[in-house]
Amino acid sequence: MTPEFLQISNELKEAREAAGYSVEKLSSVTRIDKKFIENLESGNFTFLAEVYVKAFIRTISKALNLDDHLMMKKFNLAREGKSPVIVPAEEVQPPKEKPEPFPKSDLKPIVENPLMPEAVSPGKKEYTDYPPENQAETKKPAMNSLYLIIAGGAVLVFLAVYYFFFRPDTEIIVDETAVVEEVTPETPRYEEISEPANDAALTGDSLILGFAAKDSIWMKVVIDDSVNKEFYLRPGNKLDIKASNTFSVLLGNLRGVDMLYNTKPVELESPGKRVVRISFDRQGYRIVN
Repeated sequence: MTPEFLQISNELKEAREAAGYSVEKLSSVTRIDKKFIENLESGNFTFLAEVYVKAFIRTISKALNLDDHLMMKKFNLAREGKSPVIVPAEEVQPPKEKPEPFPKSDLKPIVENPLMPEAVSPGKKEYTDYPPENQAETKKPAMNSLYLIIAGGAVLVFLAVYYFFFRPDTEIIVDETAVVEEVTPETPRYEEISEPANDAALTGDSLILGFAAKDSIWMKVVIDDSVNKEFYLRPGNKLDIKASNTFSVLLGNLRGVDMLYNTKPVELESPGKRVVRISFDRQGYRIVN
């Protein structure tokens, strides 16, 4: 955690507290998982790929009435190791007026030869050259700071990768073994994601949404406006989800996944590398953000 990112974290936390939101309330408003909000407020901006982190910052900034474009500028400055403090144009102070010179004195300066001012010879310098060794020494602290920032970033990336892929107690929602398992007549072609109380609502004419990942993707799915699930799919993973009436999918990389809605391909124009929300119901599907 660098001081630059800590300034952004404090600004998000102070804005949330000023709005009277708890972390749980902000998570409910933005539909961003509580643990992701806590990571941002603690200065951890490497828990997911940068495209997802930027999307979270934009969504939270809008919910807290912050300027999301200004927050993006601050994030980019912090990523470059620069201070994210941006002074608005109206706060820039005009240059101070130069003080009026003192009135000239009638006293004449005393010089040895007023008619012959000392000439500067061609070989004489009016400044002092500092040895190259001193210049090199002034650069050492800046270089050391750069090395420390790079090393710290590498450690954070390693910890994030370990947390999401290798930590033993991490909950893996999509299991690799289930993906490569051969589909037989006895094996269901979908994974039912529902609470026990909603089992009765799932009928034979339910909606089925299928995913086939071509790239690493994160997504959050709301089933029938009541059940919330999050998934992280790797290339080659496949997943089918069943609902009674509706799906709401928050997807981080639309280009990285193929979708089937009731066995028909989902055809949507990709908005680029940004998070999109897609609504599915019995009439069809559409991008809602």
